[in-house]
Amino acid sequence: MIAGIAFIAALGITTIRYISSEIEQNTLHNRTILERSKHIEIEASRISNQVLPAYQSLHSLDISVNRHVAEFELYVLDVDRDRKLLADTLSRIEHAFDAFPDTSPDYSVLDRSRLEEVVGVFIDITHEAMEVQSPNMLLQLLMDSEDIFAEFRAELDKARDTLDQAVDMLGVNITKDLQDNRENLSLQQKMLRHLEETSRWGLSLLGLTVLLVAVVLFRGLQRRLTAVAEYAHSIAAGDYSSSITLVSRDKIGDMAESVSHMGSTMAALIGELGQKAEIAKCSAREARRLAYYDSLTGLPNRQHFIEKLESALRRAGHAEEKVAVAYLDLDGFKKINDSYGHGIGDQLLCAVADRLTHSIRDHDTAARNVADVPALLPSRLGGDEFTFLIDRIRSRGEAEKISRRILNVLIAPYHFEERDLTVTPSIGVAVYPDDASTVDELLKHSDMAMYQAKESGRNTIKLFNAELSKRQFQKIILERDLSKALERGELTLHYQAKVDLHSRQIVGAEALLRWQHPQRGMVPPADFIPLAEESGLILPIGDWVIQQACDQLLQWQSDQVVPVPIAINISAKQFARGNLPTKIKTVMEKAGISAVYLELELTESILMQDTKQTIDALNALGDLGVRISLDDFGTGYSSLSYLKRFPLNTLKIDRSFVQDIETDTDDVTIIKAILALSNSLGLKAIAEGVESKAQEAFLRKHGCQEAQGYLFSKPIPAREFSALLVQGKSASVA
Repeated sequence: MIAGIAFIAALGITTIRYISSEIEQNTLHNRTILERSKHIEIEASRISNQVLPAYQSLHSLDISVNRHVAEFELYVLDVDRDRKLLADTLSRIEHAFDAFPDTSPDYSVLDRSRLEEVVGVFIDITHEAMEVQSPNMLLQLLMDSEDIFAEFRAELDKARDTLDQAVDMLGVNITKDLQDNRENLSLQQKMLRHLEETSRWGLSLLGLTVLLVAVVLFRGLQRRLTAVAEYAHSIAAGDYSSSITLVSRDKIGDMAESVSHMGSTMAALIGELGQKAEIAKCSAREARRLAYYDSLTGLPNRQHFIEKLESALRRAGHAEEKVAVAYLDLDGFKKINDSYGHGIGDQLLCAVADRLTHSIRDHDTAARNVADVPALLPSRLGGDEFTFLIDRIRSRGEAEKISRRILNVLIAPYHFEERDLTVTPSIGVAVYPDDASTVDELLKHSDMAMYQAKESGRNTIKLFNAELSKRQFQKIILERDLSKALERGELTLHYQAKVDLHSRQIVGAEALLRWQHPQRGMVPPADFIPLAEESGLILPIGDWVIQQACDQLLQWQSDQVVPVPIAINISAKQFARGNLPTKIKTVMEKAGISAVYLELELTESILMQDTKQTIDALNALGDLGVRISLDDFGTGYSSLSYLKRFPLNTLKIDRSFVQDIETDTDDVTIIKAILALSNSLGLKAIAEGVESKAQEAFLRKHGCQEAQGYLFSKPIPAREFSALLVQGKSASVA
């Protein structure tokens, strides 16, 4: 019996030590063994977390992990059930001892009156016992035998003390071993948890590092792609000023370089196209400015003014309103231009334009709150001529009132280069539909009214008068056009040959002024020469003729053409100006022309003045070597005395005597007398207007040396006359 108990104790100790050794070697294997064994570990303060589900299922107990011991006491270790549990346990041990020597329980209960600490291992062998039927039957027989049980109990009581001692010793050892194993297990669990946490942190750190690297790489890639995309969007939006700078040798860098090159190329192309477009716009603006605005003053020009006037007339026809044109010419402008030069003249014109423009602004400002106020448009037609379109008026008086205000604006002195210059305007006004029904008529009638203002003393305003004669109108228009003819290049010189009646060779030429009008064509000299004398235009025209004649002589010399003297007609006003000798001397010296090639033709009216100034001028011209010819001799109230006082060289027989020489005996007598007088005074005689051979024969027979007329040559341009000189033939052959 004692041997059996010792065997059971030894078996328990061996089993426990084996379990302890396995726990120390491998925590995982120890956990597996504990889970698979059918035992429960009990502590006083708390049920161990190694409670096995198998035990709970076997005994139908609900013992949760870490549940407090007090709750466990309610189910297992209360006072009443404690005794019963011990009794059942002892009974199981007693029965199992005989039937199953391999099964042994170890337990320790200290101070059962109050549960302070319980440490034990309960091993359930119930199922093993029930698997063997025969021993169970034997055990049942033994239990039924009271005698045997009594004896066994006696022996068991004896062994109980021994077992209690052994169990006490075994419990202490088991408790210590379990405590050590528990501490080792706890340490290993802590190490496992630390390793798990360390691994978790390591893996997290590694994952975070990989993630950060991926994010950095992605963001770098994204930034470069975004930069390329934004640059492409900028180009698509037309913004070529942006740029892209990516220093990268990968495909994105190549793509960025390609896109940047494309953008630069497009920017250059667009810039070039923009420049061309801007140039085209500037050219279009410049073309429009040149087409519609005066280049000097910036005012609308004639074309612009006419278009505006046409539009105003169309509107006025529907609105039953009036439209007026004020035609303005500056009095004395030509004198200022000739005296101070074209620079001052241009400044004066610009100043006049500025005053006209400001007068419009003042008019608009004063009338900005008044409905249907007249609209004003100034323009420059050319030279010193300006026009004013006065639109939306109700009466002729309103047009005259506005014109008066314009006149008052312009008469104030102008200050240029420390000079105060004054010009006055002459203004003519014509009103639609009272005075004209078309644009051309309105301009023409306002122009006529302007010349009427000039004839009325200038610096005044005249409204068109329908009673103005047609002849007066033509005269006014002709004078106006003549004043512009010189600067427009409409004047020219034709040359008519002078022929020696004996040799029929060209010995000279007369320079005759011609006017090629752009609308009228060739204007007869009889129509414009008197007008030039009357208006004073003969002075600038005369100076121009002298210069042109000298230039032609120089041209012949350059062309190696033998020159002939050129005769120039001098007007009384030119002569009376007093500077004719000086003027001629200056021009000839500048051209390098000898005075023997220049001849001046004077009228009797000049010589009849018989003034000291005339005599001095003629003597000065004679001293220069210039030849003097008396033109149209015999047509005036001539006095033979001046033939002796003046240094004359030639007498010209007027054409009026020559043309009827074949039929009129009086003309024959006069011509014979003139020829006799000239021969007696030693003067050369020349007849003009010779158109027939009979006239030529008569003149040659009676001693006339030279002649000119259509029989020999009509007046022809300089180029054609030069050809005659080169041929060296007589004019009659030409």
